[in-house]
Amino acid sequence: REKRITPIIVYPTQKTTSAALGSRMTLPCKVFIGMSSHFHTDVEWLANDTTVDVVYKQRRVTEGERQEIVENGENFIEVPLIFDSVEEVDFYTDFTCLAQNRYGYQVLPTRVKQEAVGLSWYVAMIPIALACVIMGGIYIHKCWKRRADKGYTIAKV
Repeated sequence: REKRITPIIVYPTQKTTSAALGSRMTLPCKVFIGMSSHFHTDVEWLANDTTVDVVYKQRRVTEGERQEIVENGENFIEVPLIFDSVEEVDFYTDFTCLAQNRYGYQVLPTRVKQEAVGLSWYVAMIPIALACVIMGGIYIHKCWKRRADKGYTIAKV
């Protein structure tokens, strides 16, 4: 006899996922269905409460192939959301994984946020900026000195 179990989304576990602008990214939605049949459970991704293929007509973001997985005698379904190239508009889109069967459903909203720019770029710029300030100071000092040397003197009669 089949156990009645509502699908449980086990991944993604976080409400946001970081991605670099222009990068390729795959965001899997993994759903635990226990001993239930894969056949009776539907898993899909939505973008702003609409199917992904309607929102992304150019197919830059697509729903990948459904995979039915058995781990330790338990059944899972995984459906990836595939970004060919992450664009700025994706940071303002609400993505939702929806898992449902005849016993119930679960939704998991998630957002894609822009990956923070590393501090290493700024740290690398400090010596260059410091060198520019020192060179600028030397240049200004020489200019002022040259200007002082060309000053007017009062002629003695």
